[in-house]
Amino acid sequence: IMPTLTPSLLDRESLSANPRYALLNEQIFAARGEDLHIQIENVERLAMYADSIAPEAACTSVQLHQLVDPLSFGPHWNAAQAIAGVQLAIGANSPFFFQRELWRETRIALFEQATDTRPEELKVQGVRPRVWFGERWITSIFDLFEENVRYFPSLLPVCDEEDPLATLERGDVPGLGELRLHNGTIYRWNRPIYDVVRDQPHLRIENRVLPAGPTV
Repeated sequence: IMPTLTPSLLDRESLSANPRYALLNEQIFAARGEDLHIQIENVERLAMYADSIAPEAACTSVQLHQLVDPLSFGPHWNAAQAIAGVQLAIGANSPFFFQRELWRETRIALFEQATDTRPEELKVQGVRPRVWFGERWITSIFDLFEENVRYFPSLLPVCDEEDPLATLERGDVPGLGELRLHNGTIYRWNRPIYDVVRDQPHLRIENRVLPAGPTV
């Protein structure tokens, strides 16, 4: 997080003109039913309200992608989860936010709070946040996509015209646009990726732990 960042740089007017972000902003606040409350304490204390998801823009990261064989996705994912704490400790680089000295890596708390669709009563009930590390080892990528459906309501009400089964039956590769769109609104620190490039489907693990921005 840039130390010079100020609240005036992260307001509703600073949102991208891309309609996706306006819709995301609308849906997150509709789910919450209230303004975002951001509260982070450590060396100093920050407490503020935001009427848009713009503060999330401070949480820039270096995102590393590894192509993974589908049959070995589970062990690779579990390894990525196991080293995430070490990555975070070595790469910590965001101690300041809005002129306050907070966590050594303030992105963690800020990202969790700036995209939280849960009002207070759902937090108390243990409903899972959309910024999500996970709570178990997996055996395949299907474990993660099943979690997506079970735990996280769809934020973007966009339907794809493709019928994946019909696409398969005629020998083509399904794009699975709805699965990919929904997966993109669940912010795991390690994220499973299904993609199709030049008509070739593949799986990747996206590692999102490391901060971006200036370093020594």
